[in-house]
Amino acid sequence: MLQKNALRKEVTQDLSVIRADATDIPLMLKYYFHRAIISTPCDMDHFLYIVPHVVMPEGMIHFYTFKKKHQIEDITADHESKGLKVLNCRRCGNVAPGVSRWVFDMSLYQNYKYYFSECYCGDMNGIQRTL
Repeated sequence: MLQKNALRKEVTQDLSVIRADATDIPLMLKYYFHRAIISTPCDMDHFLYIVPHVVMPEGMIHFYTFKKKHQIEDITADHESKGLKVLNCRRCGNVAPGVSRWVFDMSLYQNYKYYFSECYCGDMNGIQRTL
């Protein structure tokens, strides 16, 4: 439907429709990015560990998730243990009694490749990825 609508509206020049699952992001993209914004649906936090493969060293990741306040300290420690430096964490709205939307502003530690080595591909020295 997106492709048909784009053709009808004559906006196909700068549009690429990708039919794939978001978990294939590291395989689909051929470039690294300075910043990633990850707004996940409820209980889909595993996407956080897929996206760093397309973020440049010391790049920024803004990760939005739904959690209870008492979970935040453990989640922050888990992110840190996996090579993500949590710079800031803040609540940005309530969604249910006791459940809020939280954003974690993070950067990648220089040695993050060690933590994500099972999916790592590409040349971090250049901007273009080699798959």
